[in-house]
Formats: sequence, C-alpha cells, structure tokens
Amino acid sequence: MHMNQVEHVDPSAFTGNRLLQSLDLSHNRLRALPAGLFARCPALRTVDLNGNHLHQIPDGLFDAHSDLKELFLANNNLLQIANETFGNASRLAVLHLQNNAIERVEANAFAALPQLAQLHLNRNQIPELPAMVFHATKGLTVLSLDGNKLNDLPEGLFSQLANIRELRLQNNRLTSVRADDFASLTSLQELHLQQNRLQTVGDAAFVGLHNLQHLNVQGNQVRQLGGVLSSTPTNLISLQLDANALTGLSASTLRGLTVLEILGLNGNTIAYLPPVVAPGSFYRASIVTLNLAFNEFDMIPHFVTSDSLESLRSLNLTGNPLRKLLSEEQQNVGRVPALEQLTACSTALTNIASNELGIFPKLRELRLCDGRITRVSPGAFRSLSQLRSLDLSGNALERLPAERLRGLHALRRLNLTQNMLRELDGLPADLAALTSLDLSGNALTDIPPETLSALTALTELRVADNRLRRLDGRSLTGLSELQQLDLADNALPRLPLQLLSTVEVRLKYIALTGEFQGGFGRSGQRCYWAIGRHRCQVAHGIFLLVMPTAKM
Repeated sequence: MHMNQVEHVDPSAFTGNRLLQSLDLSHNRLRALPAGLFARCPALRTVDLNGNHLHQIPDGLFDAHSDLKELFLANNNLLQIANETFGNASRLAVLHLQNNAIERVEANAFAALPQLAQLHLNRNQIPELPAMVFHATKGLTVLSLDGNKLNDLPEGLFSQLANIRELRLQNNRLTSVRADDFASLTSLQELHLQQNRLQTVGDAAFVGLHNLQHLNVQGNQVRQLGGVLSSTPTNLISLQLDANALTGLSASTLRGLTVLEILGLNGNTIAYLPPVVAPGSFYRASIVTLNLAFNEFDMIPHFVTSDSLESLRSLNLTGNPLRKLLSEEQQNVGRVPALEQLTACSTALTNIASNELGIFPKLRELRLCDGRITRVSPGAFRSLSQLRSLDLSGNALERLPAERLRGLHALRRLNLTQNMLRELDGLPADLAALTSLDLSGNALTDIPPETLSALTALTELRVADNRLRRLDGRSLTGLSELQQLDLADNALPRLPLQLLSTVEVRLKYIALTGEFQGGFGRSGQRCYWAIGRHRCQVAHGIFLLVMPTAKM
C-alpha cells in the first residue's frame, strides 16, 4: 500500500487480518492514525510508516503487539516521543525515528523496549535528553543521535549500554566530553563526534573503550589532546582529528595505538610533529594513510621519513606552505619504503630537486598540482620506476625537457594541464607505456613531427585550449593505439590530409572548436568526428560527424 497517496485509513481497515505480519503504508499522505488501527493484527512483525505527514503516534497503537520487531517512522513530522508511545512492543528490535521534528523525548519513552537493538533518532530537533532515557534498552548495539541540537550529555546517559557498538553524536552542539561520558561502553567500536563545538576532551574521556576501532572528532575546536589517547583505546584503527585547532601533538599524545592505520590531521595549524624518540610513540609501522593537508609544514615532517612508518601507503600534504619536499638529511638517510601515493598540491614549491623523490621507491601516484613549480631538475623522476600517474597540472612550467621524464617506465597517465608550456620536446622512449597525456591549457603553437612517436601505447591525447595554428602531417606518427584526440579551442583552420593516416584504425573521436573550417563543423562549435560510421548527427548544438573508415 506504499506510494498510493493515501490520506486516511478507516479504524476497521485491517479487521480480520489476524495473520498479517508485514504492513507497508510508507510514502503516503497520512496525517493521523486511529488509536485501534492495528488492534486486530496481533501477528505484526514489521510496520513501515516512513514518509508520511504524521505529527504524533496515538497512545496504545502498539499495545497488543508484543511480537513487533521492526517499526519505521522516519521522514514524518513527529514532535515528541511520549512514555506511552510504544505500548507493549516489548520485542521491538529496530526503531527508525530519523528525519522528524522531534523536540522532546520523555524519560520512559523506551522503557518498554528491552530488546531494542537499533535506535535511530538522528536529524531531529532534540536539545536535551533525560538521563534515564536509555536505561531500559540494555541490548542497544546502534544508537544514532546525530543531527540534533544536543548541548550536553547528562551524567549516566549511556551507563547501561554495555553492548553498544556504534554511537553517532555528530552534528550536534556539544562543547565538551567528560571523563565518564562513555566509560560504560565497553563494546563500542565506532564513536562519531565530528561537527560539534568541542573545545576540550577530558584526559580520561575514552578510558575503558578497549574495543574502539574508529574515532571521529573532526570539525570541532579542539586545541590540544594531552594524554587523552595515551593508554586507551588500544585497538583504534582510524582516528580523524581533521579541521580542529590543533597546533601540534606531543610524542606521547597517541602512545599505545599500535594498530592505528588511518590518521587524519587535515585542516589544523600544525607546523611541527616530534620525531620518533622512543618505542611506543604513536608513529607506528601500522599507519597506512596519513592526512596532513592544510597545516603549516614547510617540508615533509622528519617523522614521515624516519623509517618507522613501514606500512605507510598514502600521504597528503596539500595546502601546506612547502618550500621543498625534503631536507638534505632526509634525502640522504630518509626512507619511506611502502609509500604509493603522495599528494602535495597547492603548496609553495617552485622546484622539484634531483634527489628528493628517491626515498619513495614504490611510489605509484604523485600529485604536485596547483602550485608554483617552474622547474623540474634533471633526474627528478629517474628513481620512480613504479610510478603510474604523475600530475603536474596548474603550475608555471614553461618547458619540460625530455630528459626530465626519463626513468618513468611504468607511467600510464601524465597531466600537464594549465601550465605555461610553449614548446614540446620529443618525449623519451621511457614513456612507451603511457596511455593518457593531457597538455590542455598551455601555450603550445605546434606539435613538431614525431615529437610523440615514442608513445606507442597512447590512447588519449588532449591538447585543447592551446595556441595551435598548424599541425604537421607527422605530428601523430607512431600513435597507432590512439582513440581520443582533443584539439578543441585552438586556432586550427584545417587538418592536413595525412595527419590521421596512422591513427584512424582505432580513433573514436576528435574534438575541434574555434576557427576550424575543415568540414568537420561550424566555426566556434564543438565537433566530434567518430570513425567507423556513416551518418551525421546533431544534438544539443554539438556537431557529431560520423565518418567512414576510409582515409581522408
């Protein structure tokens, strides 16, 4: 009966349905329910009233439904949960009340629900909760209170929830976490406190949470952590401290987190992190992902290169005022043996030095985009034999000599968009595995003959938004695997007849705009030339010219 625009249900509508176990009235227009609507349906196990316009649940609606297991009341207009709302639904296990307008929850609202396992009260308007409201729901494993207006957690609120595994408190107005707020949650695995107004976290706030694996405190105003995580939780896998007001961490701050894999410190004001000083400090071999973006580092911190992060795979330093990647000492003795992804976009780097990347032997993705790089030193990438993706877009490179790209035998994607390249050297045979080359948004006026001939695996070539005025018939020589060619927004009046002779076998389309007048489309409009078909299609102002496979 869902999605039928039902506005009213007769009190006797379900009379004679004593064996009915599942009832779906969701996504209708119900504004009220008769108090005895389900009285003749004692076998109900699931009731779905999601997506209506209900303002209240009449007292006694579920008095005769001790076998009810699941109740869905989300996306209505409920204003409060009263003590009598759920009657005798003593076996209820899953209760959805999210996305309502609930402002008040009475102290005994869930007192008759001892078997409740999941309670979703998220995205309501609740400013406070009675201290005893969850004392009868000792079987809760998931409790969602996120997206409300909670300013404080009353003492003892969670004291009976020893079985809870997931607690969501994000997007509220909490300003502090006390020592005993979570002390009883010995089974807790996920704790979400992000997007509150936390300024302080008590030193004993997480004591006893030995099973906690994921802790999210991002988007608050925390200035320091002290020893809050120094002893527990010892099984933490993911710790998100992004977007706070942290200025640093002491060597003992996270001591004991020996299995930590993900550490997020993005969006703080950290300029320094202490080096490894003793066994047990938090810079552990277990860390796989480290996000230090948008802080105040002027180079990669020493602790990253100190050979203790043996499992580190991903490092993000975007938005830091980096003036160099590594110090001379780091270049000589540093080692990050497992790093596969390094991102340092929007920094103050102007040069990529010759020996800076040698300590990352397994790097597969390098992003140094949107910065101030004007020069790549000789041999800068020579040691990156496993690199598959290189992004230097959005810098100020005017020239990139072919020698600078030697050693990149595994490279598949090279992004040089939005630089200031005026000419293109013949690319080296080291790039024979390259499949995608993007040169869009530069100042190229020509692609000299056989400049790209070593790129025998290239399938995508983008040279849009340059200053190309002519192309030689041999500009695409050697690109036998080319499928996509983007020459849009240049000043090409025509293409030479022989240009496509070596690429037409696999070529799927060419994009052309601007002053092009060679029969593929009109001036100022985009033209796609698709090989292998015979008809011309026009749609949404885009000219798609479908040409036969024969040579021009």
